[in-house]
Amino acid sequence: MITIRYKPLHNGEYSIYLDIYSAGKRERKFTGLRSSKDYTKTKFVSKEDFDAIEKAKKIVNELSSEITKNKKDTVISLIEFIQTTEKNQSSYKKLVMHLQLFSGKKDLSFDIISKQWINSFQSYLNKQLAESYSNDLLLSFRKLLNDAVKSGYIKTNPLSEYKKINSSFDRHFLKDNEIEALESTSTTFNPLIRLAFFFSLHSGLTWEQVITLTWEQIKVDKKKKKEVWTITINGYLNHAIYTNELSEFAISLLKEVASIKVSPENVNNKFQTDKNGSVNVCTLSGNVFKHLPNKPNVNIKLRLWGAMAGIEKNVCFSMARNTYAMNQVKNGVKKQQLKRLLNVSRTYYIRVYERMSKEIAYDKPTI
Repeated sequence: MITIRYKPLHNGEYSIYLDIYSAGKRERKFTGLRSSKDYTKTKFVSKEDFDAIEKAKKIVNELSSEITKNKKDTVISLIEFIQTTEKNQSSYKKLVMHLQLFSGKKDLSFDIISKQWINSFQSYLNKQLAESYSNDLLLSFRKLLNDAVKSGYIKTNPLSEYKKINSSFDRHFLKDNEIEALESTSTTFNPLIRLAFFFSLHSGLTWEQVITLTWEQIKVDKKKKKEVWTITINGYLNHAIYTNELSEFAISLLKEVASIKVSPENVNNKFQTDKNGSVNVCTLSGNVFKHLPNKPNVNIKLRLWGAMAGIEKNVCFSMARNTYAMNQVKNGVKKQQLKRLLNVSRTYYIRVYERMSKEIAYDKPTI
């Protein structure tokens, strides 16, 4: 890929150079041409700069032909191309991981990329991940394939027409009868997966908050002879913290996790009281859900569990938080309170759940 760039000079002019990116390497080539403006910021080329810009474009075409010719003898894989670009964000690392999981190979050639292969990969992502996350990965893949087309590795991009999903799309959640079906369906996999899923469903915590949750973040206070369990979580962008009271079901789940993690002789240990009379969960320390598998493996187990329970949806971890949000809206929780419960900064996240709740209510048959 070759891009025309402009470097400002002391006399007010601009030196025209070429930014050449090929085979994972980037180099700068000066053309010896000059212009009066930086034409990356404006499309209209003045008469005085017309000849210089046309000469620069001619050099670009000549170099592009030469690079394409040389590439016929150079073989680079799809994975190598992704890893050698400057796009080292986590989304690209996740894309590489899912490409390898989908294909069962550590490396892939550009020859396999076709419309049919892309459709299969998209179906795989939609089964493995939440729709929004799958959409983000495919948008990153689209951009990479556009770069591959410009670099001459492939002729066309099968994802060229793929678009960003509207932010108001429906979020998948579980209905009451589906939750009951999961509760009544026994499982043989790691019991922490089941407990973590239900804990998210009854606390509204995200996957990231659940896997990083520590016993030190949980506190128990006695109020009017009743134990009140609260959980403290870092706020969005870590600029704030919020403390939420846990439901009785969420508390029972934590007690069940505690019984699994302590040794048999300590199962019946009571939580100790501090100097102020508050009860701290001090018999345990460290991560609550310490031995959970990674998210893709957890979602595989959840899908199997959902199928065993007779649920037609692809059950995934994000469904738990969405279900929590929908239940809060159904119970009449106000918008600002729900923002705090879900620990989100933008109101439109809440509007999606409110809209979905209204549509569900509207679709109910009248008697």
